[in-house]
Amino acid sequence: MRYHLYSPLPNGDGGLKVPFGVKTDSGVIFVRDALDYEERNVFFLEMVASDGKYNATASVRIFIEDVNDNAPVFEQPLYEVTVDEEERDLPKEFLRVIASDRDKVNIESCYSITIILLSL
Repeated sequence: MRYHLYSPLPNGDGGLKVPFGVKTDSGVIFVRDALDYEERNVFFLEMVASDGKYNATASVRIFIEDVNDNAPVFEQPLYEVTVDEEERDLPKEFLRVIASDRDKVNIESCYSITIILLSL
């Protein structure tokens, strides 16, 4: 028995390289190239098995699971604010910073503040 894996879409799966291969003698599918969930998270492929005289075809769907592999990015590189030293309405919200992450996994954002004292 010999196996062949291919994309049923014209131009090699929409022009994108298929990052999987198949061991032709066993039918075992393996990852051949790097995967990136943010670029592509599902592949629709076809597997052909041949005994030399007859062929059989099966559809193969491969779903990529997201992992936390991208760093968060702030909306802007610098946030500045001036706070009145005599402010008495405390605690008071005076600045909101926002960061986003390309990863789709359930990520809990955590912010920390580093205080640098400067003398003017």
